[in-house]
Amino acid sequence: MTHDVPRRFRVHAARALAAARAVKLPSAPRPGAARRAAAAAVIVLAASFAALPATGAPDRPSESFHGAEGIGGFLHRPGTADGPSAVVLIVHDSLGMDTRSHRYITQLAAAGVAALEIELGANPPDGFPEPLPDTAEATGLVARAATALAVDPRFDPARIGAIGFGLGARAVALTPGAGPGGVAFAARVLFYPGCASLRDLLPRAHLAAGTVAAPVLVVHGEEDAANPPAACEALAAALSAAGPVRLIAYHGAGYAWDQPQVGGSELAAQPWPGGPGTIGARSWPELADLSAAQVAGFLFRALAGGNRANGPAGGPSGHGTAAAPFAGGPRR
Repeated sequence: MTHDVPRRFRVHAARALAAARAVKLPSAPRPGAARRAAAAAVIVLAASFAALPATGAPDRPSESFHGAEGIGGFLHRPGTADGPSAVVLIVHDSLGMDTRSHRYITQLAAAGVAALEIELGANPPDGFPEPLPDTAEATGLVARAATALAVDPRFDPARIGAIGFGLGARAVALTPGAGPGGVAFAARVLFYPGCASLRDLLPRAHLAAGTVAAPVLVVHGEEDAANPPAACEALAAALSAAGPVRLIAYHGAGYAWDQPQVGGSELAAQPWPGGPGTIGARSWPELADLSAAQVAGFLFRALAGGNRANGPAGGPSGHGTAAAPFAGGPRR
């Protein structure tokens, strides 16, 4: 069955790219001019797409999800769902659930796509978080969550996508695809996954057939010490051996630009993805709005029926880099 992409998302992604190409920031850390340029790009988009939902909290409340094998999380279902819908599994970063996912959930819900949020480890608000799982445990959790969605009659098992942030992105990237009892993701989005060390893990992961056969979008900031451009380009090249890969690098952005501001401060510390220590993260809400539009376009095109994730939000198929907000155009 063919599922047409709603025009608002096709145009939304294309306009995001068009607006982004007109904004070129200097390579230095973001000064006030960079902020004003980012805000101007968002104003252009807002004026053109006033009917699109806001990028704050999702319009509809979440519901608890209890799947097989102890899988639990928060499920966000769009009000427009008619029959089994597409669904995106969202795997959070090391510190667990925060509101950085809200922009993506809101964009996907507007197109009739559900989302399930899970954590790699429990982070109770009134106690100490559980130790994070190792790679095998994390990928096993993601695989079980995908299976729980696939057997749920509310969702189409052929249209399951995944988004991972940081450590969650590593688990999404390394989770095996179709196989005996396995569920193949129709598309994967990897946000700032710790490119260099993740690349080193891929040869072992690729021993499982179909690990990354579906389209993959790798998204990172050029000023991110945990995801430097050369390392992320090498990761994208390695992933492209199994399927189409797009790489978006945001000029001037660091790690986790889409995280919420805490206590009114732009700055926060996050665990280093795939390694010891911490990395500084600076919130950039304007860029987060634009990255949410691009990712929603990529995912919806992939989940709308077949491998069509390489349109306005992703560019042509194959390894390379799509034009990205504040990147100054494509980098080849």
